[in-house]
Amino acid sequence: MKMKIILIIIVLIILITIIFFASTKKESSIKDIQNFHFSYTTGNYMNAYVIYDLNHENNKYIVTIKPNNIDNEQAKKIEVDKNTVKKITKTLNKYNVEKWNNFNKSDKHVLDGNSFSLSLKTKNCKVSANGYMKWPKNYTEVKQELDKIFDKIYKQKN
Repeated sequence: MKMKIILIIIVLIILITIIFFASTKKESSIKDIQNFHFSYTTGNYMNAYVIYDLNHENNKYIVTIKPNNIDNEQAKKIEVDKNTVKKITKTLNKYNVEKWNNFNKSDKHVLDGNSFSLSLKTKNCKVSANGYMKWPKNYTEVKQELDKIFDKIYKQKN
């Protein structure tokens, strides 16, 4: 009899634990991007930085792209479709960029390093992150995927 009671208690604890973790599992919170900014440096020489901005304006999505080694005057402002915004959103969710919020780290031992800045505003969340020679989890993957998306847009409009 005692074994049955102990077994029932163990099963109940397991069920409660499963229900608790299932209910706290958070869905990807990045959707309906209003503003997105991502920039990073690539060196300490003229134009050694990249800037990607995405803004939702007047029911349109407008990107501003300043590629590496390109002068500011050659930055392009381009209207993009919702599929492009979905690709950006998918990348941000794939690597849990919402968890980057409040990332603010730097390596004080590096004098000539690289940095990044990210800000994101959606209807449901805000993310702000920056670093100097310190990167949040999956930074390299996010940067590479965003580079592919924005480089393609920039080259198509060339």
